[in-house]
Amino acid sequence: MENTKETRNTIEFISANPTSPATSGTNGPVGPSGGNGSPATYTYDGGSCTHNCSGPATRGSEGGRGGTGLNGTNGHNGVPGPISMCYLGEIRGDVTIVVGAGNGQTGGNGGNGGQGGRGGFGGAWNPDGYTDIRNSCNDGKNAPDGPQGPQGQGGTGGNAGNAGAGAQIVLSYISTGSENISHNVINSQPGAAGRGGDVGGANGLPGRVGTPSIITQRPLNP
Repeated sequence: MENTKETRNTIEFISANPTSPATSGTNGPVGPSGGNGSPATYTYDGGSCTHNCSGPATRGSEGGRGGTGLNGTNGHNGVPGPISMCYLGEIRGDVTIVVGAGNGQTGGNGGNGGQGGRGGFGGAWNPDGYTDIRNSCNDGKNAPDGPQGPQGQGGTGGNAGNAGAGAQIVLSYISTGSENISHNVINSQPGAAGRGGDVGGANGLPGRVGTPSIITQRPLNP
């Protein structure tokens, strides 16, 4: 008889999962450089034929904060399970029915905040190269450079994709009294929330659990 199952068979009603991950956010740009310090100034003393410090060199300013990282993209929702009516014909032996919806996709991670900008260069203690200095500025050393700026804010992680809605399968078959139909229901899972980027980026939102799959059997009289 057509569609008769004489040996163990497996029939699957399963939705596919996404094949590529959600996109993570790119890192923020490097912050702007700090301003350079002012060089030292000297005045000439004609009586001693020397130059003396009249204004010390100043320190460079702090670099600017790095740019904010971009947010991760949200994960795709799981593909709903199939909705199908399946006629198996006359069954002899074992049949396994596997059903399941697609899983939700994990959200993309947020991009990291950009590095802080370089601190400005310190001012030179002897910018004009005088060789007749009696009282030097800054103890004969350039002023210190400014500190690097702080790292930027991390981007927000992408939201997790929701689990797919369960499959709804109706099985109809001609009972022979020797059939053994078993069910293997695979519960779809939500994706994980994307991680927030450094520094201080918020994590994405969690996904929702999918509805359960339903398998209905309808034995038919031969």
